Amino acid sequence: MNRVYRYLLILLVIVMPGSGIFAQEKLKANGGIPVLAWVGVPEGETTLERFKELRASGININYSNYSGVEAVEKALDAAGQAGVKLIPFCPGLKSKPERIFMKRM
Repeated sequence: MNRVYRYLLILLVIVMPGSGIFAQEKLKANGGIPVLAWVGVPEGETTLERFKELRASGININYSNYSGVEAVEKALDAAGQAGVKLIPFCPGLKSKPERIFMKRM
């Protein structure tokens, strides 16, 4: 029995240092952790100040529903100025998404 433990110990000493060779490469951080607000700033309160409050609380992505394309454009402007990414949804995005995005490019 003592011989089996000795072989196991030798095997561990040989295998353990080499296990780092097969380890996954560490990823480099390129910013903070994404924190999403699910319906964070409602359409009726879409102002730069509200998005700044959202950003100050540590939230950097906002998902909200909007009634129309104009409301999405207003929210995109305010969120961009506050440093918040926006994931908008409105009925116009479903039918003609290029209307918003082509104007902003």
